[in-house]
Amino acid sequence: MTRWLPVLVMMYMVAALAWWSVLLLQQNEQLYILKSEKIQTTAGSKILETNYEKQRKMIMGEGLVFAISMVLGTYFIYKSNIREMNLSRRQSNFLLSVSHELKSPLTSINLGLETLKKRTLSQEKIVEVANMALKESRRLENLISTILTAAKVEHGYVPKKEGLNLVDLIHQLSNQYNSRYPDQPILTDIRVDEAIILGSKQDILSLLTNLLENAIKYGKNSPINLILSDDRTFWKIELTDEGPGIPPDEREKVFEKFYRMGNEETRSSKGTGLGLYIVKKIVDSHNGKIELTQNRPTGSKFVIHLPKTSRNENSIG
Repeated sequence: MTRWLPVLVMMYMVAALAWWSVLLLQQNEQLYILKSEKIQTTAGSKILETNYEKQRKMIMGEGLVFAISMVLGTYFIYKSNIREMNLSRRQSNFLLSVSHELKSPLTSINLGLETLKKRTLSQEKIVEVANMALKESRRLENLISTILTAAKVEHGYVPKKEGLNLVDLIHQLSNQYNSRYPDQPILTDIRVDEAIILGSKQDILSLLTNLLENAIKYGKNSPINLILSDDRTFWKIELTDEGPGIPPDEREKVFEKFYRMGNEETRSSKGTGLGLYIVKKIVDSHNGKIELTQNRPTGSKFVIHLPKTSRNENSIG
């Protein structure tokens, strides 16, 4: 009901405006008739008729301007209301998701510590439990880092930028992820010797990490392809997975804050709806461009363009 309230108010106001406009026009016409009966001269009748036409046009013109302004105002209020309702729903989903995401690793860590405390285990089993707890601890750390990064980029944070080589950063991350996820390898195709940009190392690593985490989550254990190439005044990064892909009508929305397809009650994949929002913000802060398209035959393809710079570019804050 709240969603349609502005529309109902607008309809009532338009109807009221139309009614009062009709009444004003009728009164104007009645005054014209009364005055015309009293005026006998041709000149007087001409002046009276002219004034009548002016008043009629003024009433109709002002009524039309008021009606258009009211309709536009109500439309923008309606759009703002819908946007706020959608954001509120996403925030609710975000809280549900984060509460689960925070609780799950803590439960696993506590379980591992309780196991080590109460049982006598073999060295192999101790290493296994410790690795499990360490993995969950890193997951918790990544979640907290994602939330802090989202807050930082939203409030106008301006990072210190320096000359960075994308080739080195991509090699660094691909080696880390290939050791952590040997069953879902990152296949890199570096087509340049070096790719220097002016950027924040922490932000660029966060950008690539969020894209890789997203591809791993939805890639269904298939290889992930990461290509770095030269595209005139930009360096182009292409990252593709072979997951289910994202429908065309959802592709712009995935970069919005808290947005996730489906809802927290039916969604099985983990996440907060902040990863791609952070990616878009970081790309924008580096004067770059990002595009999401369909991979062929299946999956998603992210294409990022970051401006080139020289290796000798000075750091800026």
